[in-house]
Amino acid sequence: MKFVFIAKHRAIWPVAWLCEALGLPRSGFHTWLNRSPSARSRSDEELGGKVKASFMASDRTYGARRVWRDLLASRSGNVWDNPAMETFFSSLKIERTDNKIYRTRDEARARCVRLHRKILHHDPQALDHRLSQPG
Repeated sequence: MKFVFIAKHRAIWPVAWLCEALGLPRSGFHTWLNRSPSARSRSDEELGGKVKASFMASDRTYGARRVWRDLLASRSGNVWDNPAMETFFSSLKIERTDNKIYRTRDEARARCVRLHRKILHHDPQALDHRLSQPG
């Protein structure tokens, strides 16, 4: 954390002053600055991007629990299962109809189809086709 502080403030004060004030060797700061990111920091960065993408895809309506479930606990299964359908219709109401005004029915339908694909992890037309097949 001290090296991060130095990196943020080195445009204001010389690195030598900052290192001396914090009791750190300048060589340690420059070694830290030039090394490649660790596997953990790369993983954190990748996960952060996925979290942001999930949040933005939900029109900024998902909280931490829904983002977590979206990223780490997504699973396919029986799409007609009651909890899955309750989740879908709850999300449909909150995320696609509350405080939204659509110019056309097609625009509203397109937004609902995107939500359907995201929550149930299926293309609606492919799902309809699959369900209409005998056996």
